[in-house]
Amino acid sequence: MSGKAKRAAGAEVAAMNKKKLKGTEEILAKVRRLAERVKAEPEVQKTLAELDLPHACREVVDKDADAVLGEVETAILMVAASVLRGEGFTYTLPNRSKGNQLYVPELDRIVLKDSMSHRAFANTATCRKAVITTRILQLVHELCRKRIHVTKRDLFYTDVKLFEDQGNSDAILDDLACMLGCTRSSLHVVASEKGVVVGRLTFREDGDQIDCRRMGVGGKAIPPNIDKVDSIQSDALFILLVEKDAAFMRLAEDRFYNQFPCIIITAKGQPDVATRLFLKKLKQTLRIPVLALVDSDPYGLKILSVYMKGSMNMSYDSSNLTTPDIKWLGVRPSDLDRFNVRPSDLDRFNIPQQCRLPMTDEDLKTGRKLLEEEFVKANPEWVKELEIMVTSKVKAEIQALSSFGFQYLSHQYLPLKLQEGDWIYVPGPVHAYPAPLQPLRNTPEHPRPAAAPPGAASMCCPTIYGSRPAPEQPRQVTPQDVEQVHVALERCIARGMSKMESVQLLARLGVPAKFGMIVWERLEAENPEFFAAYNAQLEATAQMERCHL
Repeated sequence: MSGKAKRAAGAEVAAMNKKKLKGTEEILAKVRRLAERVKAEPEVQKTLAELDLPHACREVVDKDADAVLGEVETAILMVAASVLRGEGFTYTLPNRSKGNQLYVPELDRIVLKDSMSHRAFANTATCRKAVITTRILQLVHELCRKRIHVTKRDLFYTDVKLFEDQGNSDAILDDLACMLGCTRSSLHVVASEKGVVVGRLTFREDGDQIDCRRMGVGGKAIPPNIDKVDSIQSDALFILLVEKDAAFMRLAEDRFYNQFPCIIITAKGQPDVATRLFLKKLKQTLRIPVLALVDSDPYGLKILSVYMKGSMNMSYDSSNLTTPDIKWLGVRPSDLDRFNVRPSDLDRFNIPQQCRLPMTDEDLKTGRKLLEEEFVKANPEWVKELEIMVTSKVKAEIQALSSFGFQYLSHQYLPLKLQEGDWIYVPGPVHAYPAPLQPLRNTPEHPRPAAAPPGAASMCCPTIYGSRPAPEQPRQVTPQDVEQVHVALERCIARGMSKMESVQLLARLGVPAKFGMIVWERLEAENPEFFAAYNAQLEATAQMERCHL
């Protein structure tokens, strides 16, 4: 197809999509309902201490300068004691290798197991790291004593000959934060400004009033020291998290937030610590939904997963850095697959063939690796999207939408997505619900099964959220298996899912549908009042949805 023909086709598609758009209030109807549900959710967060995990895990907390000084001095005293005992100059630090990471479904994030490693000066393999560790401890002690902050780049330039590469000083800085039990920002070392924000948001930064609607196309740089941000106020309905700077600039220049009340944030690619902290602070303060716009490729999903589940590099601080309940708005593999497979499917966004790119071998390798990750396996919708991507071998970037026109993203694609409520809800950590279900009881009317429920004698043991692998040979279901499915169904109910939705979700996680149905019916029998009210609420919600279609 010639360039002229492509432009003509793009103009035709854009005109078709423009006709589908309704008024602003109708476009925002589903977003408003989503925002109301988010505000109504109780703020209940589980912690590692509440979970009975098979491994001890390590997390850090914010500490003031005096506390960090005390930790640094204690660490040096321990090294001195090691020398006096004749054990040599040795640091004992948490092991941050990939094998020491653990995905916890109950928290929906990656955490660090509490396994230690030794960094000895007398060992040729760790001698240099031991010296760098000592030097950075000295610098952190000086910073905390003087109550000043520096960037990671500044820290590197204090001793370039020793560090050689900034990656060396950055890695050991994370090691020290983990060893001292504090966040990296508590060490008074911050990253350079990277992320930006624009839209309907005001806050105070170190005493200065900031209005993000008056920051121009470039937006307001997200401050590296989030502790100095307070007095956050906004009338936005949602936060739009954008992967790429180019898409951010387009939305900012078009003043997208004026017509569709929102706050727009980008980290310009791989998210930095300050942007992740800022996003979490906004979400917790404003209690509004977060919608994500990333590329339809494995790297876009990896970036989204860092915001939601945390990164392995900083798993020790995942409790402070993750924002679990982000909705995946686009661009998704299912969009491309659905919109371009058959002519009859060309009825929504009509993303044309020229906007799609073939995936490279490296792309496919990354996509398959993601499918093996526990945090992906725990989210069926992510699995579905990745399988479509790997099978179709097609990807697309947000900028590809410009083939319809430079303003297609802000004027049609995103409004149409919002109008249809076309986002993926990815299950996150379980929140409390108003009327807890009673546990399965062992009574004459409802005896707890000693083995399998009727009709389930040959079922395999279910795998819940990747908690353990299914056995190779079928066996009878135990009471513990029933309890696992019971807990999983409670999580589904906490998210407002119907019986069929819950059973289908668990089936994708390895629980036979018949088994899931039996346990649900047992719960209904033992909690009749709860389910009468719950089913009535589901029916009322469904009627409201039909009325707004």
